Amino acid sequence: MPNATLLHELIGVSAERAPDAPALTAGTTTVAYRELDAQVAHIASGLVALGLERGERVGIFLDKRIETVVSSFAAARAGGAFVPVNPILKPEQVGYILQDCNV
Repeated sequence: MPNATLLHELIGVSAERAPDAPALTAGTTTVAYRELDAQVAHIASGLVALGLERGERVGIFLDKRIETVVSSFAAARAGGAFVPVNPILKPEQVGYILQDCNV
């Protein structure tokens, strides 16, 4: 079984090794590695279909939850770089981050 060498490969390698093992838990919801890998692949494929180019930045404007993790890994799997943006920031701060990171 291969080892992960890139961030986005961690989920896939873990899904191969232990597909039904818990990967994430938020509140009462737990997602197994197999399901997490499928969700990451689905969103990554959508980003590619939308025209995401290698190295382009993807803003992730979500609070701490499962979708945030999925989106971050999906951006990396699609060849992009994820830029987490905390939704509690003021609009001016969000604008600065998005502009400064060229999202």
